[in-house]
Amino acid sequence: MNILLRAPNPIGDIVMATPALRALRRHFASDQITLLIRSYGREVLEGAPWFDEVIEIKGCRTREIFSALSLRKRLFDLGILFTNSFSTALFMRLSGTKRRVGYDRNGRGLLLTDRIKPLRQGRKFLPVPALDYYLGLIQYLGITIDDKRLELFVSQDASEKAEQVFQKFGIAPDNTVIVLNPGAAYGSAKLWPAEYFARLADLLARTGARIILSGSPAERPILDSIESQIKARAVNLAKENISISLVKAVVARASLLITNDTGPRHFAAAFDIPEVTIFGSSDPGWTENGHKKATHIWEEVDCRPCNLKKCPIDHKCMRRLKPERVFEAAQEALQRWALKK
Repeated sequence: MNILLRAPNPIGDIVMATPALRALRRHFASDQITLLIRSYGREVLEGAPWFDEVIEIKGCRTREIFSALSLRKRLFDLGILFTNSFSTALFMRLSGTKRRVGYDRNGRGLLLTDRIKPLRQGRKFLPVPALDYYLGLIQYLGITIDDKRLELFVSQDASEKAEQVFQKFGIAPDNTVIVLNPGAAYGSAKLWPAEYFARLADLLARTGARIILSGSPAERPILDSIESQIKARAVNLAKENISISLVKAVVARASLLITNDTGPRHFAAAFDIPEVTIFGSSDPGWTENGHKKATHIWEEVDCRPCNLKKCPIDHKCMRRLKPERVFEAAQEALQRWALKK
């Protein structure tokens, strides 16, 4: 069988799809599996042994249409859409894939041969962890799921680059290393204030921990702002040719990750690293990943979870959540998990 998969776009969703991708490879062990994915997503799944071919999706919508048409000669038997958009279903249809499996939403049902109904309450979608949402696609095909573990891999090159960073800043193997991830591509409503991250970094540094600031290149202004406010020494990965591969390698070596509710928080689950996630506008129900070493923390306010990208009022869900409370959660996580390694 010739199988075409369309990976999710958000980084966190790609990580949460790994149990489903792994199950597909195991079930279709002798079949050809091709993965369609954005270029940054390819870095997330770098080293994964589940695909025979990976095709990067590039360019504008028009270019994507031509790309889809160019796949028709490949004669794909089965296509599975981990995305929800109309455009990706159209791409799969134009590729000539015979059987097209996906969730029936955003008006794309006619483009699918197999339409899976998402859970709803009236017209509202019910919160379903993306992990289970993607596994639902696989279970629809009759595939048994016996392992829901998130899984990622670190390349030798990325591991060596992480080692170079650690050596450059004198981070020893026995140091407690805490990675702070203060960005969120979704929107500013998910951002805990930069000055709070700075205060938290100083509190953690007083315990002897080494602090690493991590984020995407687009989040460098946030990292630089935090670094400028920190009294203690911290490593700003934005100044070290940051990449997704490097972030994965650094998180895999960390003692603890403290993060907003954003994609890299799932790196911690994939590498079994303790994690404290700060929630603002978002509902944890959408992104629960089953990580046993995770601590979720939020402030109970009357307007959350609103799931908005930008707060229209005073962002009280984040501003009322003080650094001292997150520090306490971090200390508890370290005592329970990291210091027992």
